[in-house]
Amino acid sequence: MKKSPRQQVEGINRTTNHIFNLQINMVTVNAIHTEQDYKAALKRLNEIFDAQPGSAEGEEAEVLVLLIEKYEAEHFPVEYPDPIEAIKIRMEELGLQDKDLVEAMGNKSSVSLVLNRKRPLTLDMIRNLSKLLGLSVELLIQPYELNADKLQHA
Repeated sequence: MKKSPRQQVEGINRTTNHIFNLQINMVTVNAIHTEQDYKAALKRLNEIFDAQPGSAEGEEAEVLVLLIEKYEAEHFPVEYPDPIEAIKIRMEELGLQDKDLVEAMGNKSSVSLVLNRKRPLTLDMIRNLSKLLGLSVELLIQPYELNADKLQHA
C-alpha cells in the first residue's frame, strides 16, 4: 500500500522526533588519556554513582566505568603473584598438606620437586591444581624461578 505524501512526511517527522529525543538524552563523555582525565572521571563517577539505571546519569555512569576500567588496565596492570607461593598460600588457607596434592600432581615426588622449585609445573598439573585449589590457570602459568642447582625435568 502506497503512502500519501502527507503520511510520508508524518512518518519522517515521527522518525526525526524519535532521533531528536535520543540525542537530547545522550550524554557526552570524553575518553581518558591522562591522569588528569582519569581523576576527573573518578570524581564524576563518584558524583553520579547512585543514579537510576536507564537515566541519563545512569548511562553516563556505565560509560565512565568502562572507560575507567580500560584506563586502569592499561596504566595499572595487575601482576600475578609467584605461582608456587600462591599454591602454598592456598594450601594453608584450605588446611591442605603436600600429600593432598598428590592426585593433582601425579605422585609424592612430583609434589615435593615442584614445591621446592626443582621441577616446573606441567600443563596437566596446572589444570588439576586450578580445579583443586580454585586458582586461575592464568596465575599458575606465570613464569617463576627454579632452583637451578638441583633442577629435575618431568
